[in-house]
Amino acid sequence: MKQATLYTSSSLRHARLRQAAFEKLECDDKNACWGNEDEEFDLGLDKWGVDVDDLNKVPKAPRRRFCC
Repeated sequence: MKQATLYTSSSLRHARLRQAAFEKLECDDKNACWGNEDEEFDLGLDKWGVDVDDLNKVPKAPRRRFCC
């Protein structure tokens, strides 16, 4: 029972560290969540009349993550 608890907590800790590393902008791994090209990506929505400045604003309401 103790061995299972230690293994599980260790695995969770390593997974959280990997996830934090993958969320950094300078991560070059193939599993990275974000990259520099994501920050500079432009869809050209202003050509279609979309207010791009409004999309770049910080949301007023906090976001909630739902995990089921």
